[in-house]
Amino acid sequence: MVYNFPPILLIVFGLLLVFAFFLLKSKERPEPNYRALFALGFAFLPVGIALENYLFSLLGFAYIAIALVNKDKWKEHKPPEGGQKILIIGLLVVTLLLVLLTFILRYL
Repeated sequence: MVYNFPPILLIVFGLLLVFAFFLLKSKERPEPNYRALFALGFAFLPVGIALENYLFSLLGFAYIAIALVNKDKWKEHKPPEGGQKILIIGLLVVTLLLVLLTFILRYL
């Protein structure tokens, strides 16, 4: 059986291999952010349940478990600064408006 892959797919795959090689070659490894992993787990969990995609739920449980096992390695929480607060509030407002607009266009 012959597979005909588009050339762009082969180029992207090759670039990913080169990137992975250089990433694994470097001796310096960044410390994982277990607090972010915990938050990511709580994001995956309800999405998996809502979509009935239990792989997401399983990943959510796994992320939460890994984060809780390494709770002593959590980085200090830095409260957001002035500009970051405005950005976060703005993104939340835009998200809320998009959800409301989607609901109105879909159900009304």
